[in-house]
Amino acid sequence: MKSIIAPPVDLKIMISGPMTGLPDFNRPAFNAVAESLRLSGFTVYNPATLTDGWTHEQYMVTTLQWVDEVDALYMLDGWEHSKGAVMEFDRILRHRVPLFKFQSLGAFRAAMARSKILIQSLTHKDGGQHVEC
Repeated sequence: MKSIIAPPVDLKIMISGPMTGLPDFNRPAFNAVAESLRLSGFTVYNPATLTDGWTHEQYMVTTLQWVDEVDALYMLDGWEHSKGAVMEFDRILRHRVPLFKFQSLGAFRAAMARSKILIQSLTHKDGGQHVEC
């Protein structure tokens, strides 16, 4: 008899991607992904639902706290061009082994490139020894 592994209950996923400078702050893309994820059983943290009028720094305080609470990030296309999304990506990589879902192969490739940059910034060689910064 085959063993069926049930997916974990109440997995939390945050959507991360570009907002600033886009029409309606890219809310249609965020909201469409959020709906799809909810229908798949995830608890969704959606920055597009935050109130208007905050500073970028105020939004980042909230979303970076969310990163500490979620199990995964869903990276929208173009995330690598967003200062906030890059901060979210870097934070989850620095704090634990993350899970990611990418909207496209391009978004995945950007993550691979960013991961290499982050690893290089976190480590360097000192007298032949590997030293973490």
